[in-house]
Amino acid sequence: MVPVSGTFFGAPRATLTAPDTASILCLAGAVRPRAGEEATMPTARESLLDAAGAALERRPWRRVRMVEVAASAGVSRQTLYNEFGDKAGLGAALATHRTTALLDGFAAQLARVRSLDGAADWLLATARADRVVRAALTGCRCDCAGAPPVATRPERLLRELSARASRALPHHSATTCETAIRLALSRLIAP
Repeated sequence: MVPVSGTFFGAPRATLTAPDTASILCLAGAVRPRAGEEATMPTARESLLDAAGAALERRPWRRVRMVEVAASAGVSRQTLYNEFGDKAGLGAALATHRTTALLDGFAAQLARVRSLDGAADWLLATARADRVVRAALTGCRCDCAGAPPVATRPERLLRELSARASRALPHHSATTCETAIRLALSRLIAP
């Protein structure tokens, strides 16, 4: 966890912790804590995002109920509404959470396999398994995808994925990285 501190209405407040990349990946299920490392207890927000993600695996977003998400996370409905405002806010937070985990997981996969092909295969498998990620990468805004509305533009994600691939694999040109990622993503739309 990364310490974060600040002031609130001019008065200093206690140091808080914000999740670092490893924590985000652990929460997204991309990696697990290493042996000897202690797993941290999830916050209410993290528990709610996990519960919303689990509910989304069972049914389309339009059928996910806030009361069920709150109960599954072990918090009150009021806590859920205080944290996210409404169902649209929960959906937006879930989409941000999942796309952040995707970007971090892609970078970790690039570092691990040192191969554009391997990372593109991982990207395709991850997007096929997660309807939120799939909607973010394809730009599908229709209800048929069963995912919450995603505000992130696919072009922005594509640029970021390509940039991460170019940095991790400098022996490949930026054009080669972008082409490989576009080809992998095209298989989402037309397998």
